[in-house]
Amino acid sequence: MASSATPQTLKARLNKANEEPLYGLFLLSFSPTLAEIAGHAGYDYVVIDMEHGHGGISEALPCLQALAATQTPAILRIPESSAAWAKKALDLGPQGLMFPMIDDPELAKKAVTYCRYPPNGVRGAAHPVVRASKYGIDEEYINKCEKELLIMCQ
Repeated sequence: MASSATPQTLKARLNKANEEPLYGLFLLSFSPTLAEIAGHAGYDYVVIDMEHGHGGISEALPCLQALAATQTPAILRIPESSAAWAKKALDLGPQGLMFPMIDDPELAKKAVTYCRYPPNGVRGAAHPVVRASKYGIDEEYINKCEKELLIMCQ
């Protein structure tokens, strides 16, 4: 479960998963209160499920804010694998993005390009005005995102 020490990124912790199991929760309700409870319960991460849950970008934001208040990493599962959904989701600042319905290596490579800035991908550069970069305050956001973002294809 989550520790009170200086938090590592979720991606770094997953790379050490053979040393320490991680426990997560899928949240389909889009309730910030339930997201906060999950964070306080000690889950290592929470997946906010926009594929099967009833909410979208506007409903995901309060859940991300609630999880951030508990220092619990959030993964957004988008409803479809597209550049538009990836951009909107990543602008909110999750530690991970989960692409659904990826059933071959070419689709996986394409999904990764949606998360990377040029020249490594096709993600647009609105970083000075989005939550993910602390509205432009985090000057290292682009470099950190390239290194720390967990990209999951399923």
